[in-house]
Amino acid sequence: MVYCITEMGVYEADTLEHLKKKVDLDLKKEDFKFFGPDQVINLTSRDVDFVQDRKQLSSIMFHNFFRKDPRPTIFFLVTISVLVISLIFSINIYNLFKSFVESFNLG
Repeated sequence: MVYCITEMGVYEADTLEHLKKKVDLDLKKEDFKFFGPDQVINLTSRDVDFVQDRKQLSSIMFHNFFRKDPRPTIFFLVTISVLVISLIFSINIYNLFKSFVESFNLG
């Protein structure tokens, strides 16, 4: 059994995962003291605040990991547009040069 003793009361569960859901805290196995097969943690209000902050920080890091960054897409679109513009200008310059050479009837 797993026990969590706080100022609000005593919580118990079969597993650590069930206790996490019941107390809504990010408890880790290292935080517990073992008394035979049982695990016990004693939390003051300050400890509860710390564990809640730890849970919030871990969720922030997790959400930031999957956040989509638009910069590569914008860079790709700018690169493609510059490439297309340069291709259009190079075709026009080739056609101008070709018509200029043909006007002299050199070939």
